[in-house]
Amino acid sequence: MTRLKVADRRELLIDAALRLIERKGVAAASTRAIVAEAGMSLASFHYAFESHDELMARVVIRVTASESNAARASFTPGTSLEQTLEGCLTAFLDAVVECPEREQAMIELTQHALRTAGLGQLPARQYAEYYSAAEQMLTAVASHIGCTWRLPLPELARFVIALTDGITLCWLATRNRDAAETIVRHAASAIATHATPDADPTATARDSATHTAAAHDSATNTAAVARDSATHPAAVARDSATNTDPTAAAAGGSAYAEPTRQSPS
Repeated sequence: MTRLKVADRRELLIDAALRLIERKGVAAASTRAIVAEAGMSLASFHYAFESHDELMARVVIRVTASESNAARASFTPGTSLEQTLEGCLTAFLDAVVECPEREQAMIELTQHALRTAGLGQLPARQYAEYYSAAEQMLTAVASHIGCTWRLPLPELARFVIALTDGITLCWLATRNRDAAETIVRHAASAIATHATPDADPTATARDSATHTAAAHDSATNTAAVARDSATHPAAVARDSATNTDPTAAAAGGSAYAEPTRQSPS
């Protein structure tokens, strides 16, 4: 018989644990039951994992990664932020609908760990994994769309997971796809309100070029005025005196008027 690598043994045990939990529930997924499902000996288990708790944590990671990959695959070029978020949440809902037993198992795992002595750290590890996946997704969405989140990512990630928990429970309890999709749309809209669009680099470059051109024109006009002043100082002085002397202004330029002719005697 071919000896399995430790990494391969881990994957087989995770697969077996997930099948068993989906089929019979968390309570039935003892270490002995899992190795039997995987077709391994109990000794093989301890080569792969230090504890049953560690295996359950890896099960959570497997499920979370699968859902995250589905959400990323939903990205479509040219969509708005709200549409992109709705696509991600719809992909998550699709995963729930496709395998409700798996989602029930994740919820049951949390509840079972909260009630079982020695498993008190598992729910925290489970949700830490959820929050990390949500942060990565929010980062990917911001990069895809070109926006910045106004809330700290950990805070916004917790909000997202609260929403996905609600979507999951809503559908599992009612099996009403339309109702779940309505929640998805409202959830996407709520998340989108916490984003600020990034500046358009093309528009920024265009505005900068316009301002530079305006500054250049202003400098050119100033230089022209200074040059004219230096070239024709007398004319400039005369024009200045004319503009400021009210008598000259009233005369309407009489200094250049034709002399008055006298009548012959």
